[in-house]
Formats: sequence, C-alpha cells, structure tokens
Amino acid sequence: MVIMARAVRSEMKTAARVSSEQVWQQISKASFAVISYVTGEGRPRSSGVVYKASRKQIYVAVAPYSWKAKHITTCGEVSVTVPVRRGGVLSLLYPIPPATISFHGSATVHPPRLS
Repeated sequence: MVIMARAVRSEMKTAARVSSEQVWQQISKASFAVISYVTGEGRPRSSGVVYKASRKQIYVAVAPYSWKAKHITTCGEVSVTVPVRRGGVLSLLYPIPPATISFHGSATVHPPRLS
C-alpha cells in the first residue's frame, strides 16, 4: 500500500514553524504509525502499522485480503498519525508522551507480487 501525503497549506501555517522537510525527516526516522480509514458501512477504524518512508511516500505492508486492505481499497482516503519520541534524556527518567505528526492522504493498495 502506498500513502501519498498532501500537505494542506492553511493547516501548515497554523502549526509551529516547522518545515515540510523537517516533518519528513522525523517520519523517515520512525517505523510505526496509526492508519485510520472508513469501512464500507461508514464506520471509522484505526490500526497500527509498520511502514517505510521514501521520496515523500509511505509504504505499508498489510495482508492482501485483510479488512484493512479491503476498506482502504474501497475508500482510498486515509489519515496517518506517527508518534515521535521527544524529551531527550528526560524521557528516560519521566513518562513523557510522544508528540505526533498527523496528516491525511490517498492510499493505493497493490496486489501481492508472486515470485
């Protein structure tokens, strides 16, 4: 599955002054995200996934016939939240919750490749 992020300019202006490049650097360092989508019945769902970021796209591996693949194929729109560790050395001593990077995008589910 490929998720293509589309930053919305008006939302970016209200955030702290962080560049798109800085956001992608943080996304590239992580490998876990929560992907949200809507089922065919219009119900919201979220799932934890592992991913790899490359060239401002996120690649997620899911079982080809899973509920996730089925519903994302139907709708094509997703929301992604990536937790980002913060707090430096203090996070080793105190339970500092992660920051998050959230965005929406279009997803494409590709059929499995058979070797």
